[in-house]
Amino acid sequence: MTYPGPGCGVVFKLNPGTGQQTVLYTFTDGADGAQPWGGLVQDSSGNLYGAAAFGGSNGAGVIYKVDPAGHQTVLHSFNYTDGANPTGDLLLEVSGTLVGTTVTGGNLSQCYGQGCGVVFRLNPGDQLKVLRSFAGPTADAANPTHGLIRDKAGNLYGTTENGGPRYCFNYEFAEAVLTFIQGCGVVFKLDPAGKETQLYQFGGFFSSDGSDPRTSLIRDAAGNFYGTTFDDGLYGAGTVFKLDPTGHETVLYNFQGGTDGANPWGGLARDAAGNLYGTTNHAGGPCYCGTVFELDWQGNYTVLHTFAGTDGQYPEAPLLLVGNVLYGITSGGGTLSDGNFGTGVIFEITLP
Repeated sequence: MTYPGPGCGVVFKLNPGTGQQTVLYTFTDGADGAQPWGGLVQDSSGNLYGAAAFGGSNGAGVIYKVDPAGHQTVLHSFNYTDGANPTGDLLLEVSGTLVGTTVTGGNLSQCYGQGCGVVFRLNPGDQLKVLRSFAGPTADAANPTHGLIRDKAGNLYGTTENGGPRYCFNYEFAEAVLTFIQGCGVVFKLDPAGKETQLYQFGGFFSSDGSDPRTSLIRDAAGNFYGTTFDDGLYGAGTVFKLDPTGHETVLYNFQGGTDGANPWGGLARDAAGNLYGTTNHAGGPCYCGTVFELDWQGNYTVLHTFAGTDGQYPEAPLLLVGNVLYGITSGGGTLSDGNFGTGVIFEITLP
């Protein structure tokens, strides 16, 4: 499978002071992969690690390394039965082991013959090991689109777009169409032995708790998880949620789909005071190009920025909080010409 569209993606470096961009590596949609949708992790030697959703020797995506000189090495090429289409960030453990997810692949008898996705571990110099092959869509989770977080005991936590017993309209990754499917998404835990526990199953049509979590989780010192759902909630525009260690979910905010934004995609960042920051993929101003928001620890919601197109539109990636500065990326907007939607921007917002 190859991804349609111009260009296959790059790894780049940006000087935040000058705005100067340097391309470190350009993908070719060959054995090196294509469309690196997730972010990067860096080791102590300056090597960068990531996943490309397509390309590779089997067309199912790759895990790669780019060294400080810009040389790329493919560490693993997925073959569908061990996973396919990795779109999330990788987790780099102290040992150098990489842990991540694929949206599809695994047991190819499930999820319309595409497989429901896997959790994998890749040890340095070793073969990839599948820790969990999801079975969805009713009893199990299905289709993890983002990365994982880890606790001190070695348990892994993540979300899947689909899975669970309820019905939803949702985006079918492999077919690139909106389909009526069973399973509105789950939050899951995977222990070091590979045993899966579903911590929470999201509801169905216009459920108050939301559905379709397209997000990595973040976790506070008390063990509470925070994330977003892309759909549903009271107004059908997504939610911000909190999940305590016992699996009790609290909706912290229901997006209304107006000036406050709609359909949060990229997950959340959290500061030391407990304030949450994120983006919405749609709504906001006249072009419905999305917003950047803050939800303070008291539950007060503030729009920090409304995208207008020329300054970016449709943010999908997580925000990075460094000190009092938020950094982010939009999937479109910027320089608009010839009727196109732009190629995206990197932006910063300085908090008070």
